[in-house]
Amino acid sequence: MTFKDRSTSMWSWWKRNALVLAALVTVLVGSVVFLLAPTTVPAFGWTAYTPLSSSPDYSTPTYFTDGHLVGISLAVLGLIMLAGAIGFRVGSTRRAP
Repeated sequence: MTFKDRSTSMWSWWKRNALVLAALVTVLVGSVVFLLAPTTVPAFGWTAYTPLSSSPDYSTPTYFTDGHLVGISLAVLGLIMLAGAIGFRVGSTRRAP
């Protein structure tokens, strides 16, 4: 095998697997963003209901921040891309009878 044949072979491998690799990177980045997003716990609990509190404070954000939502969105987008890439590869390798 010459160098030219090897480089052509590697180029075709990258062309076939580029979408799968991009999807995996997107899932990984989304997971890291989700896990590293700062979490703020609400400052009220079951005592914020009407009989126990006359004016509950709802100004603090709840469990999911913007970082969590971006991370989940990236992970879901990556999983959709991964499912599409795998489905395309499986569908293109099968032949009609």
